[in-house]
Amino acid sequence: MPLSGPTISVLVLALSSLIAATVFASSATARVAAATVTAPQNGASVILLAGAGGNPPPLDAALVARGATVYAEHCARCHGEKLEGQANWRRANAQGRYPAPPHTDAGHTWQHGDPVLLADIMDGLPLPNTDMQGFRGKLSSNDQAAALAFIKSTWSPETREYQWRMTLTHHLWGGTGH
Repeated sequence: MPLSGPTISVLVLALSSLIAATVFASSATARVAAATVTAPQNGASVILLAGAGGNPPPLDAALVARGATVYAEHCARCHGEKLEGQANWRRANAQGRYPAPPHTDAGHTWQHGDPVLLADIMDGLPLPNTDMQGFRGKLSSNDQAAALAFIKSTWSPETREYQWRMTLTHHLWGGTGH
């Protein structure tokens, strides 16, 4: 059956719309990818994109207090009573595993957004690189969030602001930090 003039017009219009949409989507994806890789991770750019304030939200005092208890009971054994981590935490030990890092400003915990940190608390980190166990089924979600709130409460304002930007970045671009 031969195509009529109106049918051809509709097909051309549909094809041109599809091409335009594909070009737009590719261009938008390229812009976001370039922004993810090249845009400075500064407060102004993230705030502009997120539409949120630059300062991290205040920590809930009751959650921080609960977190201090949870941390002492479940985290301090490896990460230290004063969040100092284990010696030589940047180097793999004889078994090829990395010792527990500090959770202070001197560590790298603050370089990750909340979703990554909470996933690490819940699921642990995989062998053979680390001995970090997960706390899924051992700690409630609230206790896991409380431990993280306690850790955050020890950071300097600058470190908290940076970590907040990593959390926003994660939500915007799916990044994990660093």
